Amino acid sequence: MRNFHHQSGIASLPTVMVLSLMIIIIGILITTLSFNENSTAGSWNKSARALSYAEIGAKDALMKLARDKNIATSTELTLVAGGCSAPFAGCVSTVIATSTGKTTITSAGRVEEVTRRITVESSVDAAGLISSSTWQELNDPR
Repeated sequence: MRNFHHQSGIASLPTVMVLSLMIIIIGILITTLSFNENSTAGSWNKSARALSYAEIGAKDALMKLARDKNIATSTELTLVAGGCSAPFAGCVSTVIATSTGKTTITSAGRVEEVTRRITVESSVDAAGLISSSTWQELNDPR
């Protein structure tokens, strides 16, 4: 008669290995998902700040237009120390183009590699009053 008492643990070895492999795979998946979420949140934050900077530039240009109806200029506002050349860039470039009674303002806010653009078209009467403005975000990749 044989004694099988010493071989009873051999069946649990594959079970332990499979469970260990499943735990490792779940850990890798959780780590990957966390990294992707963090990256997505960072990109969204940069994009929101770039849009905010573009709006700041457009509002600044509208104030300049209110002071001088014949203004035609391009400016760059530095919103973060070092401006667009800094590693964590934060700046806005604004172009004001005027034609007969109509002014087009193009404002591009930039945060690091993310750029968002806004265009504002305004009507300026003979007295220099801004009578209407339309705002639109440009979706071009430039």
